[in-house]
Amino acid sequence: MKFPSWMEDLSLQILVRVELINCKRCHHLPSLGQMPLLKFLKITEMDYVRYLSDESYSGDDLGRRIFPLLEKLYLEKMINLEDLLLNVPQRRQVFPCLVSMNIKNCDKLTTLPLLPSLQHLDLLNCNKLTTLPLLQSLQHLDLLNCDKLRTLSLLPSLQHLYLLNCDKLITLPLLPSLQHLYLQTQNESIPEGMLQSRNLPVLLEMEFKECRKLITLPRLSNRLGDLDFRSLKVFRVHSCYAMKYL
Repeated sequence: MKFPSWMEDLSLQILVRVELINCKRCHHLPSLGQMPLLKFLKITEMDYVRYLSDESYSGDDLGRRIFPLLEKLYLEKMINLEDLLLNVPQRRQVFPCLVSMNIKNCDKLTTLPLLPSLQHLDLLNCNKLTTLPLLQSLQHLDLLNCDKLRTLSLLPSLQHLYLLNCDKLITLPLLPSLQHLYLQTQNESIPEGMLQSRNLPVLLEMEFKECRKLITLPRLSNRLGDLDFRSLKVFRVHSCYAMKYL
């Protein structure tokens, strides 16, 4: 099933907000990426949709942006979503103004595009996502139950990182701006490579919360262990019931 043709009409080109909720039998979306003023997009429970845009984009039209003014994107329970866009030339500008993105329960999503303006990213239960792209402007990142995620790219502006049950992620890259780190795991231990002081030079706050099987913490700093977190001001352990020693 498709949306009606009137949704492609130029009379809708002044739309700034679109919400498509629980349209389970729809296979294709209208040309949302070409709406010049669209700023907010929410799509949930559209079981057959594989891409937000599956239009054909030629390399001859590189100056034309896709989702040119979109600022906030919310996707949930898109069980067959594989990618945000299909067949987009690498040099084409996509989501140039996107600052906030929330993606939940999109089990087949495998990759994300480069998002130059993105500042806030929440990912929950994206079980096929294995890596993140370089996100130069990202400041806040929440990763929950992304159990195939193995690596993070360099995130030079990241200040807040929350990791819940991303247990394939065994190391963090250099995060020169990170100030707040929150970890929650179902494992009995946290890999030593997850907490390298040289990669977290300005870390102010570290919290381990509801790590119910965690027996011990990695070695940290200054009589807490070997690593030197000289900037650390707050260290918190909460509801780690199996912990035997620090």
